[in-house]
Amino acid sequence: MLTIQKAEYELEKGAELNFEPWKMHSISVATNARLVADRIKGMDSDKAYILG
Repeated sequence: MLTIQKAEYELEKGAELNFEPWKMHSISVATNARLVADRIKGMDSDKAYILG
């Protein structure tokens, strides 16, 4: 099962292999996915964050 904690763990693992802007970009995508999902009825904002 996907969780925010697991997604953040995987992000940290990926950050070790990639340069810093990649990590900040990934966090931005996740945060914006959550913001969009918050405004759409029926969407799960945590799932959107994780998949973002």
